[in-house]
Amino acid sequence: MAHELEIRDGQACMMYAGETPWHKLGTRVEKEVTSAACIRLAGLDWRVEKQPLYIAGKNMVDGIPVIGSKAPDRYGVVRMDDQKVLGVVGSAYEVIQNEEAFAFLDSLVGEGLAMYHTAGSLFGGRKLFITCKLPESMHVGPDQIDKYLVLATAHDGSMMMHVKWTPIRVVCWNTMSAAFRIGANGKVDKTTDMVSILHRGKIQEQVKAARDVLGLTRAYYDRVEECFNKLRQCKIRECDFTRFVNRLVPDGERADGQKIDRSKHRDAIRAMYHGGLGNDHPDVAGTKWAAYSAVTEYVDHGRAYHKSDSGEAAEVRMNAIVWGQGARMKREALEMLMAD
Repeated sequence: MAHELEIRDGQACMMYAGETPWHKLGTRVEKEVTSAACIRLAGLDWRVEKQPLYIAGKNMVDGIPVIGSKAPDRYGVVRMDDQKVLGVVGSAYEVIQNEEAFAFLDSLVGEGLAMYHTAGSLFGGRKLFITCKLPESMHVGPDQIDKYLVLATAHDGSMMMHVKWTPIRVVCWNTMSAAFRIGANGKVDKTTDMVSILHRGKIQEQVKAARDVLGLTRAYYDRVEECFNKLRQCKIRECDFTRFVNRLVPDGERADGQKIDRSKHRDAIRAMYHGGLGNDHPDVAGTKWAAYSAVTEYVDHGRAYHKSDSGEAAEVRMNAIVWGQGARMKREALEMLMAD
């Protein structure tokens, strides 16, 4: 078990429903659950408080330092069920409770409609993530694309609360990172598929603003579905696909001038274009949709992710797929295929 996963009473504080998800994290349950059940199953039913920190004095009583003065502008974020300090923050920092994060997602989807697919606690509760499934699906030819919102936040002051749209291609359980915004004038601008909330200031006002943006979820997914179907209807020649992959994954060069050969990555994407899950369907094969699906399948399933200082391989995979380098590659692939 990855050491970053919180373990309580011998169980990992992480759950997922149904098939193994793209991030490969969690303990399986049979089907998606409501927020109340998800909080319990994922072991997230605890609260945090911001408490002042004190400097230990020089005097000792029975070998224990006497509490001295209060630390200026320093507070501990304390997990109340075990009294552990999750992080040290300033006076402006405002906590966001676990149940508030779930309530935020519930309010976006509609009461009783949000079904939670994964959730988990990392680093002893310092970080957590939640994946919420929306009730409807999109359809791109023979492919079903489920709609998700992914939330990630931290109690240690290391990150804002981020909420991101994540369409999922069911046939191979891969995320489709597509970024669009519907403006007040009805026009669609390619910008971002994520909103962020600071742990400071008037959080409820930030939440309301984020809710207003994410309230465009239906319009966003309508636009994404339209875009994906255009890709499916557009054939791509083999030479153009090769040019696309070469542009997307070019060879590199190290600081010392040594060449970086990325041909194995291009070969993997090419193999998934021709033989990836769902890409052999007559309505998909040889299209730009197959090309984009090959990139997303490679990023989510074909590419190796290794343990690093930031976490175990499974956590590195999730971060890369949803927010990091993998998400950028998928976004670049979509931009290139739409532009050509």
